[in-house]
Amino acid sequence: YVNIWVQQQQINSAIIDTARTGISYLLQLENYKAGRLLKSELNTAIINHNNTMQQLMDAKLYLVEDKIYLMYITGTFATEANDFNIDTTLFNSNSLLLIDTKIVLDNIPIFQQLNLQKQLSLSQQQTENSKYIPVASLKGFFGANQFSNEFNPIKSNSWFGYSYIGLNVKFPLLIVEDRKNKVQQLQLQAQQFSIQQDDKSAQLNQESVTAKLELTRINLQLKTQEENIILYKENLKILQDRFKEQQITSSELNRQEFELQKLLTEYQITNAKAWLFRLSYLNATGQLIKLWK
Repeated sequence: YVNIWVQQQQINSAIIDTARTGISYLLQLENYKAGRLLKSELNTAIINHNNTMQQLMDAKLYLVEDKIYLMYITGTFATEANDFNIDTTLFNSNSLLLIDTKIVLDNIPIFQQLNLQKQLSLSQQQTENSKYIPVASLKGFFGANQFSNEFNPIKSNSWFGYSYIGLNVKFPLLIVEDRKNKVQQLQLQAQQFSIQQDDKSAQLNQESVTAKLELTRINLQLKTQEENIILYKENLKILQDRFKEQQITSSELNRQEFELQKLLTEYQITNAKAWLFRLSYLNATGQLIKLWK
């Protein structure tokens, strides 16, 4: 889902880049037709323009691939169309901002699984223990018998009371050792799950700290690259205007265009790294939901 959002941003950027290199190409094509420009210099302008066009086409293809993969992992059948819309308006583009996040272990699937396994072992212990608990029960009877030569329920002095009470006790004698082994095994399992939880907690804490440090570094790098891109674009616009007035050579214009393309590519790579570290941080803290808040 994040890749889809990133690819959409890269497409928007690639459209602008293609328009910019197209302007440089047309300017040099005009000079070439007028005999004021070498074919090799025009070829360089064409190469720069082709590169931005290819980046735009690649971004569109990657976007479709990411959409198909998203539909695959969510169990949705892909359509027969070459493209389809996926709403990313709920996505929070400010999620790259570094905000300290408390680790919520209950939101992490592996912890949910370990906790369920631990609770199951404890429940099995209780069930196993209950099988061998001595059971005591009381039973009794209270009534009367009639002794008479004739059937007459109301005849006096013919009814004699009869009652009893008893105590039953059940206690397993032959399988105590078996119960002990089963309970010890379940206790050991519960302890192992607790140890795994502690180990995983320490691992996630280390991953969150590392991702946070890397994200801080990457954000500073992005800020520097963004400032440099703005300056490069300003310079390129100035060079295009100067080229119209034949104040600079085509080589200078093409070189500036090439350097700007290289910087834009580096920025995209850095931005992708930033998202990976941000996702690692949110995943380690159990707070991926913050992408939509």
